[in-house]
Amino acid sequence: MTTSPGKNSDEIELRERWTRPQNTPVLAAVHEALEQGGDWRHILREWSAPWGTDNDLGGIPLAGGDLSGADLIGVYLSYADLRSAVLIPAKTDGTVMTNTRLDGVRRGSLRP
Repeated sequence: MTTSPGKNSDEIELRERWTRPQNTPVLAAVHEALEQGGDWRHILREWSAPWGTDNDLGGIPLAGGDLSGADLIGVYLSYADLRSAVLIPAKTDGTVMTNTRLDGVRRGSLRP
């Protein structure tokens, strides 16, 4: 597999997993749960069975999403697309945001 200039295989895999047709319902459910204060971690645990990962949102496309008040403590958000998202007052202690797209984010006291 060849990678595009400036991208690595981790970045490509993390972003592409959310665009696969079989994962579309999971993305929609996680996005809705994040915006409405639902249990998005449970959705991830079920999706990632048997491993049960509940903090890996790496590469997720949430541009323009209203994540205000979302509990993102300890979440892996590397390579995620959060452009123009609202993260006030999302809880972000211990969140990993390596190479996360954050342009235009309304973030208040966001602490990556």
